[in-house]
Amino acid sequence: MKVRLALMLLSVVLALCATSASAQSIPSKAYIAVRGHAEMRAVPDTFPVSVWIYDIEMDRSKAEDTVESIARQTVAAARKMGLGDTDMSLGNLRVSSEFERDELGKQGFVGSRYERRFEFRFRRLADLKKFLSALSTTKQVQTQVESFSLSRERDVKRSLVADAAKDAKFTGDTFAGSVGKKLGDVLAISDKPLGQVGGGFISPIDISDVESTTILTAEQVARIPASRNQQMVHLLAPTEAKDVQETVLSEGVVDISVDVYIIYALID
Repeated sequence: MKVRLALMLLSVVLALCATSASAQSIPSKAYIAVRGHAEMRAVPDTFPVSVWIYDIEMDRSKAEDTVESIARQTVAAARKMGLGDTDMSLGNLRVSSEFERDELGKQGFVGSRYERRFEFRFRRLADLKKFLSALSTTKQVQTQVESFSLSRERDVKRSLVADAAKDAKFTGDTFAGSVGKKLGDVLAISDKPLGQVGGGFISPIDISDVESTTILTAEQVARIPASRNQQMVHLLAPTEAKDVQETVLSEGVVDISVDVYIIYALID
């Protein structure tokens, strides 16, 4: 009897707690959550490329000399195209041991691997093409053309955040008016859909800082019902320099978009 009474009391306590938690998650005032969107298209003006230089030899000094010789030629070719220090990232020499398995599955040492990685950022596509053509065509050199981008992307995003906020307000005014209400104060704003926890809203951001804006990848966008207009850029798989001339490079366009999510209070 005592056990049954204790269980009944526990059930009542849990029910009261659940009711209290539910009540805390319900806002005390009417509100509306809306999404604002803004986008623009531009021709890219930054053309990055990564270059790997490596050699594997039993003779360590020979491998190091080979890598450093090609590295000097590569940097010289970039400087000839007018690149300064701010547009070049020159990685340090990395040394590691290389092993391979033979037909019997036995692992054996095949030499020391010397490697350096460089990143170059060109301001004209024509300069990138000339640089790729000037690279060594030996097997020790591999390249990868990275995503083309816009140098003033930061300023573009800042203006797009303001435009997206205006778009959200227009949407909010339209919906609020349809039910005889007006928009009141902004309760929360974010670059992600807003949820509510314990009577407050999560993911608040300061829109004065453009770095808080999140640009989703194509894979992420594919999983949500949103406009698919993220950055569209040319990505090339790593390829030996001797094959680069067979690859057609074109500027294309860069699509930059910003979404903001704003919660407004509703007033009569």
